[in-house]
Amino acid sequence: MSGLFPEVDSNDVPFLLRLTHLLDQRERSWFVQAETKDAGSRLARLPVGREGSAATAAIGPLRKTVSDRLRHAGELASQVANEISEWEALISQRLANEVQVGRVTRTVAEIASELQGFAVKFDLSIEIPVTANPSTKSSASIQAYHRSLMASVRVKQTLAAERSHELAALAGTIVPYEAERKRGSEIEDQVSVLKSDIERGQSEIAQHAIARELVAREIELGHRRLGELGVAIDAIRAAEISKERLEHLNASYAAYVAESTVRENEAALLRVEADRIQRVLAEASQASSKVAALMQALKGLDTAADLAVAWARDVEEEASLTSAMRACQEGTEAKLRSYSEAVNTHAAAARRHSEAKARQAIASSAVDVVRQALSVLVTQLPEGSEDCPACGVHHGADELQRRLKKSLETGGPDLQAAESDLRKASEGLANAESEMAATLADLQLSRKQAGELSLRVDEISRRVQDYLRNDQLAGSGSPAEATGRIVAQSRRLSAELLESRASLDEQMQRLEPGQPDRVRAELAAAEERLESYRAEIRGVRESIARETAELARHQSISNLQSTAQLEIDRMALEAEVLALRRRTYDIAVEVGKVEEATLRRREQLAKLQEQLGALQSRVAVIESHWRALLLPGKPSEELVAAYSAAAAEELREIASAGDCLASLAIDIDINHHLESQGAIQEILDMKRGSYSEAEHAASLRARQEEAQLNVQELARLSSALETLSKRLALEIENIHDHVTSVVPSWQGMLKQIIRDQRFASTSLDFHSHYRKEHASVHVPLHGADTPVPLVASEAQMTDLQLTFLLSMAVNHRWSRWRGLLLDDPTQHHDLVHASSVFDVLRDYIVDHSFQVVIATHDAAQAGYFRRKLLNDGVDARIWSLVPEEGGVVARLSR
Repeated sequence: MSGLFPEVDSNDVPFLLRLTHLLDQRERSWFVQAETKDAGSRLARLPVGREGSAATAAIGPLRKTVSDRLRHAGELASQVANEISEWEALISQRLANEVQVGRVTRTVAEIASELQGFAVKFDLSIEIPVTANPSTKSSASIQAYHRSLMASVRVKQTLAAERSHELAALAGTIVPYEAERKRGSEIEDQVSVLKSDIERGQSEIAQHAIARELVAREIELGHRRLGELGVAIDAIRAAEISKERLEHLNASYAAYVAESTVRENEAALLRVEADRIQRVLAEASQASSKVAALMQALKGLDTAADLAVAWARDVEEEASLTSAMRACQEGTEAKLRSYSEAVNTHAAAARRHSEAKARQAIASSAVDVVRQALSVLVTQLPEGSEDCPACGVHHGADELQRRLKKSLETGGPDLQAAESDLRKASEGLANAESEMAATLADLQLSRKQAGELSLRVDEISRRVQDYLRNDQLAGSGSPAEATGRIVAQSRRLSAELLESRASLDEQMQRLEPGQPDRVRAELAAAEERLESYRAEIRGVRESIARETAELARHQSISNLQSTAQLEIDRMALEAEVLALRRRTYDIAVEVGKVEEATLRRREQLAKLQEQLGALQSRVAVIESHWRALLLPGKPSEELVAAYSAAAAEELREIASAGDCLASLAIDIDINHHLESQGAIQEILDMKRGSYSEAEHAASLRARQEEAQLNVQELARLSSALETLSKRLALEIENIHDHVTSVVPSWQGMLKQIIRDQRFASTSLDFHSHYRKEHASVHVPLHGADTPVPLVASEAQMTDLQLTFLLSMAVNHRWSRWRGLLLDDPTQHHDLVHASSVFDVLRDYIVDHSFQVVIATHDAAQAGYFRRKLLNDGVDARIWSLVPEEGGVVARLSR
């Protein structure tokens, strides 16, 4: 490309290649017919989208690098600030130590000796940490030793105070302790007496329970015997009742049996009458069925008679139509012969016309040659010549010019004769064509009439076949034969119908009006009454069987004893049971008294045991406190007083020791400051190195300012990158607006190139869906939008792709060089349609100052486009790809 356009900056060439990559001649890659997601991806890779994506990809790592550097600079600034804070803290500590060093204090050895004395005095050696060894004579070890002693003294002081308080509390419980022990002994004696009384009462209750159990058994035996006597008495009474019922049931059974016999006789008579009526009705039904069948047969005969009449009419019509059709066929054959003669005449006339036309053409051609020769002679004949160049006769100048002009105007006798023959042949051909058309029309009309007659004859034949499908007409040779047979059958069936109706009337006269229904109702009522009596008889028979069994059971239970003796035995047994119940009541009263006394003793025992438990708990608590304080023997007032005084004295000594240790802490702190003064100075000297303290402080402040400036600069850079990223992302998102903004100019260009007006309303749908770009191109078809690949030809697809590229190129200039690289944009076009494309490209070159490079395989189209551009004053060159030994080279065509 740089070789073709040396005046173009080489940096602009990639823009041309990226802008025109959409018109890829691998047609599956065209966005106008690609799948929506692939097409959207291709549109999103236009220069602004592609460069923006590349910039976005580059900004990410750059922002990370700046963020890392900003974090590192912040850490350095924090480190310098910490160094300054540490330096200032050491200076302040050194000044504070200088103030403390001025006070008079004891030496470390003296302090260590006093601390060891305290440890020995209070027996604290086992509680001091091993690391706090005062033998090192350093302030740090003395401080640790002092802290250990102070902690141990505080623990001892706390323990001593707690012991003194517990001893004081224990002293107040000694006097109640003695009284509680005495009261406990008395309660134990009372509990023992109550337990003895309760055991004695339980023994009496057990004896009464045994006696009550024996009486209860005797009462149970008495009740059992009373039950047996009651059952026997009830059985005797029930047997008497069963006898009475059995007698009544036997009487009812005899009455029902007699009535049932009467009802059976009535039902039998009604059943005989019903059978007679049923036979009469059956005979009447048969007669009625026969009458209906005869009437139906007569109706069928009437229908067959009508069909026979229609058959006769159709036979007559068929004969007349057959005669007419035969005459029509004869006329058709005559007209066919006339049409054949007319066709032959027309063929001869056409042949004569062709021959006359050929002769006229030959004569006309000869005349044209003569006229051309005469024209040459006239043009070459010298002015004033008098001799004829054709015949050599001297005609004179005027006569010669008249003869030449007449020869030029007329065609000669042969041409006139040929034209006359042609006119006659044309008239003869026209007459032959008219005659042939007239005979053909007559022939077609005759054939049509014959066809209509044949259809009518066929229709009549189908109707006759339908008539013969009737059972009465089947097998008949003619309508007259069928009519005679139908009349004979009709007479016979009419006679049978009269006989059947007379028989039916005779059968119906044997029955009274409404007699069948009345007899059936009476028979049903009689049978219902009979069944009711039979059911009653079965019920009475079952009741008799049950009462007989019940009577036998009662007689077996009573054992045929007398009711009076059984009543006497029952009264005596009831008196015995009553006496036993009184004995049971007396025992229950005695047991209640003993249980009440025992319950009172149990309540007293529970109260005493509760009091004894409380006393023992209080005594146990006092003794546990005594043992917890490690006091010897039993609790006493003398021991408590002695131990309380000793605890108070120990507490005072520990408090005094704590005060002494507090005063020693001040001396230890002063000695510590003396020791740390040198250590602080060593640290300061190590930090400042060869600089003075003022120079080192100034250096730290300078480093801090530099670090802060670096942090601020990196923060501004990070903010700028973030702003660039946001604006670039916004611009990339606006790629939809950039692409869709060219649709109006795209549609206008389509009107100019594609003749189909549908494509002037081409629409582009370009949107994002699920973070993916989608694009599709539609044209209106039958009121709906249809995808372009379904309706566009290859040439139209190429024009859609090309015009979209041209619209994008003229509306969005992403490069300083306005160039178009096109790969065979008219490969599917003929020269006429390619001319429209070339006109648009010429306008881009002339009006918009574009430089265009076209690769094509059609040399004719390339030459045509070059001539079109050269005619408009536009420089155009053609390079041809020529194979050579070293490879294919581009050679400039002249």
